[in-house]
Amino acid sequence: MLDNYRKMLTFYNQLYTEKLLDMESFSDNNDTRDRKSVIDSIFIQLSVWYQDNERWNANKESKVVWANMLHVKDPAIGPAWEVEAYNLHENVIGSEATYIKADAKNLDILLKLNDLQYTDEIVRLIGWGIEGLSYTLKPDGSPTLVDAFHKAQNYRTVGDELGAGPNTKTRIGLQGVYDGRYLVDVAPKQMSYINGQLVETSYAVAFPDVPYPDSPMFSPVLFTPPIAFTSDESNANSSIMTAVDTYVSEQSMKFITGELSFSQWDNFVSQIRNLNIQTVLDMYNRKAAAFK
Repeated sequence: MLDNYRKMLTFYNQLYTEKLLDMESFSDNNDTRDRKSVIDSIFIQLSVWYQDNERWNANKESKVVWANMLHVKDPAIGPAWEVEAYNLHENVIGSEATYIKADAKNLDILLKLNDLQYTDEIVRLIGWGIEGLSYTLKPDGSPTLVDAFHKAQNYRTVGDELGAGPNTKTRIGLQGVYDGRYLVDVAPKQMSYINGQLVETSYAVAFPDVPYPDSPMFSPVLFTPPIAFTSDESNANSSIMTAVDTYVSEQSMKFITGELSFSQWDNFVSQIRNLNIQTVLDMYNRKAAAFK
């Protein structure tokens, strides 16, 4: 991990040296980033929300055309993990988890209620709403949203009003899975860079050749145990990590700008260890061991 962090800082340093890195990007808020995107003072945005380019391109003051693209493969590290590259061709996508206490009352009813959300009827209800109100059926029997969604400036607002879509306001407590075709159906066409060509298509279906989830482009999902600290442990943790985070942040910026040479890397790592970070690691490991 330390080696990869050094590689990242080295890359940033190279961009800075070649005058390709906007140092303000480390502190810019969303409004400032949006303004720079429209007035053509930056040309690449990393790890942004895939709908941002649609918003920037729709701005009448915009002087450029923005396009989505997948992260570039690094020859030394391998494929880059994609933040939002879900395969929406899969009808059912699960991104939530439900916890039920083993000693809960009416456990059999709770389990049946949890299982209910995975039935076709409930997946259709949560994802699409009510037939005739928020969606209709195509000749092949698959659902499609009513025109109000496609004409609206923000389809989520329509979904909130009609009780459809995987949005917070329409959830009824059952949201273990949802039908990914909903997002495909409503997604607007956007500029995307695919296989060396600029095309206008929905981002939701722009990269269908990316296997899901069995692809090195998707990060592994790790479910960590619910670690809880006592008040004293939390205070000790906070005290150490505040010092560590501050030191790492300040020194990282110096590596990027060249104020600090990478020949000082070992000293940088030693200073982090001197700030007692091992104490925090040991604290977490002790807590985690109790769940084995």
